[in-house]
Amino acid sequence: SSRNHQNWTEGDAKKGIPNVRAQVVAPDDDYIVGFDMAQGEPRVMALYSGDPYLCKAFMEGIDIHSEFAKEIFAGFASLPKKSPEWTQMRDITKHAEYGYFYGASPKTVWLMAIREGHQIPFQTITRMFQVFGQRMPRIPMLHAHLIAQAGREKRIRSAVYGRSRWFPAGIMEPTVVKNFIPQATGADIMGTGLMRFMERKPRGTKLLIQGHDSWTVECDEDQADEMRQIFKECFE
Repeated sequence: SSRNHQNWTEGDAKKGIPNVRAQVVAPDDDYIVGFDMAQGEPRVMALYSGDPYLCKAFMEGIDIHSEFAKEIFAGFASLPKKSPEWTQMRDITKHAEYGYFYGASPKTVWLMAIREGHQIPFQTITRMFQVFGQRMPRIPMLHAHLIAQAGREKRIRSAVYGRSRWFPAGIMEPTVVKNFIPQATGADIMGTGLMRFMERKPRGTKLLIQGHDSWTVECDEDQADEMRQIFKECFE
């Protein structure tokens, strides 16, 4: 289903798991072209919080997922980049980071990792959260600020267009407040790029799927390079 398309597996030949993504192809003479935002939500959190570590990392073009994985997993830095073990360690670290950004508990993150098939000790997840807290102390400070602000104003607003989530009775779920900022502001950014793109898309382009932070189209084979450039100019 379209709801789960971003989770379609690339498979594992050794385990007999088929590559579902490879079965999705364009017709002859067409290309499927797409992109996703590079760490869009952590960038929003960096801007909102002013966290020195996050801001410096993004200014210098550092992959924060890999940087944190180096601190958590012994031997990560020596693994071949994109190897299965390297990818798994980075993915676990990435999911834990997002849990930290959204105010999830280490137990919640650990249970999610187990459900996804990662055999990882709970102590490793708690260690991750300790490292996140040391490196990014302004994230929990931002959470506290947002909850207090939502309590006073009975709403929380996105950064670009000011779209609001209202709490008219003053009753709110803290995780909803924490999640709204990166998700709604990310949607603002995506919406801005889509409006630009719709004015410039080549004739005949078929709009396929807009995911949370991704966009996929089908175009003529001769338009593929032009499409990549249009994406960059509209969304960066």
